Amino acid sequence: MKFVKIDSENKELQALLLKKAAEIHHRKADTLEWMQWKYFSSPFGPVIGFAAFSDDGNFWGECTYGRMQIQGNNKIYHAAYSYQTMTDASARRKGVFKNLHHQLFEAMKEAGVDGIFNFPNNNSFQPFLSLGYKPLEGIMQGLKINSLLLLKNFYRLRNQKNFSPDSVNQINAKEKNKLIEFFDKHGDKLYVYPGFLSPRYTKEFLLWRFFSFPLFDYKVVLYKDIALIARMGRRFGLPEAQIMEILFTQLPSVSDIKQVLNMLQKELKPVFFSFTCSNQHPLKPILARSGMFFFKSKIHFCVYGLNDATKIDFESIPWIISPALFHRY
Repeated sequence: MKFVKIDSENKELQALLLKKAAEIHHRKADTLEWMQWKYFSSPFGPVIGFAAFSDDGNFWGECTYGRMQIQGNNKIYHAAYSYQTMTDASARRKGVFKNLHHQLFEAMKEAGVDGIFNFPNNNSFQPFLSLGYKPLEGIMQGLKINSLLLLKNFYRLRNQKNFSPDSVNQINAKEKNKLIEFFDKHGDKLYVYPGFLSPRYTKEFLLWRFFSFPLFDYKVVLYKDIALIARMGRRFGLPEAQIMEILFTQLPSVSDIKQVLNMLQKELKPVFFSFTCSNQHPLKPILARSGMFFFKSKIHFCVYGLNDATKIDFESIPWIISPALFHRY
C-alpha cells in the first residue's frame, strides 16, 4: 500500500479524488475550484490528508481533515475535523481506513494538531471507534413549525430527512456585508461559553466559511449584539431556515431570540426553523422556550486526543456543537 499526501499543487490527484468521491458517495462531482477553496484556503490552514493506492497504482481510498481552533479551559486547541473519508469497493477489508489514519495521526502531530473531532455516518462510526475515538453522543435536533396544521403532525415530520438546501451561483454581497457589519461593531469578542469547549470563530473564518465560495443561500439577521446565520432550503417543498450559528457577545434572553426569529420569519417566511446542537448547549433551553421542539438526533460525534492532556479535556469537558461545524460545505 502506498500513500500520497494531498497538496494544492497536484491537480491530477485532486481530479481523481473528485471523480472517486462522486462515484463512491453517489453524488454529482464537485469542482476543482471548490476543492482549492475548501481544502487549501481556510484561514486556519490547509488540510491534512492522504490518498491510498495499491502497489500497482489502483486508487484505494482517501482521508482528509480540515483545520479548526477549539477554545475552552483557558486554552486554545489546534484541532482537525473530517472533510472526506472514502474507501473504494475494491479495497475493502485491506486495512485502508486504519492505515490512512496512522499516516494522518503522525502528520497531525508534526503539524502541531492537539486533537480531532468528527461526525461519522453510520457506516464509519464503528471503524472510528476501533481507532480509539471516544463517542460523545447527545446531539439534539430542534424544529420549530410555523403552521398549526403541520404542528399537529410534528412526530411524523421530525423523522423526515428530505431537506434540500437552496444553492446559489454567486455570493450574496448584502448578507456578507451584514456579517462584516456585526464584526466591525463588536469585534472578535464573541461570547465564550464557560465550562465548555467551543469552536473559536473569527471574522476571517466565518466570512470564508459562508461568503467566499458560492454554495448555498445563507442569510444573516442582526439584532442588538446578535448575529444569526441561516441556510435556506425546503422540506416537503416548503421553505425552511436551518440555523447554522447564533453569534453574540453575551448570552441572549428568550425575548431576544424570539425577536431574531420573528425578524427572520417576517423577511423570509419559512414554515420551519431548525437547529441541531449538543444537548448541553446553553441556547437549547432558550430556543425551547421560543417554541422549538427538541428530540434526539441520529448524528454521531466522537473525539480523539493526540496527546494525553488534550485527550482528557476533549473527552471530559462538554462541547458546544452547532450545524456550522458539521454541515457539508
